[in-house]
Amino acid sequence: MKNKFNKKYLKIILGVLILLVAISLIGPICFSRNGFLVKTKVEQYPSEYELYGTAKDNKAGTNIYLLYFGFKKINIEEEEMKFQGESIPVERKLPFLYTWRWESASAVYRIEVGSDKYYFTTIVN
Repeated sequence: MKNKFNKKYLKIILGVLILLVAISLIGPICFSRNGFLVKTKVEQYPSEYELYGTAKDNKAGTNIYLLYFGFKKINIEEEEMKFQGESIPVERKLPFLYTWRWESASAVYRIEVGSDKYYFTTIVN
């Protein structure tokens, strides 16, 4: 009986570890209460980047969360604020969970994780 009990927990722990490794290989994941944000990895940020179909409605006050299993420095900027050189204040909730407030009508975020660069955006139909 005890042997079956240990094998069951070993399988659960192994499954969780495999899931964590898979998430860390995928890179950062961004989501809000309404769903996931779409991620696009880029080599460098162009001076102008048009994401057609992004949400332009104001969802001010919504929290956005970033799940990242790694230890590289994270920098988050809004696309509209990039030209002003302002970063978004990010709060670390848990060791691998970051959050910030969606305060403007912009729906595009530039996220740098170490030397990797990503665009995150919400898409509407």
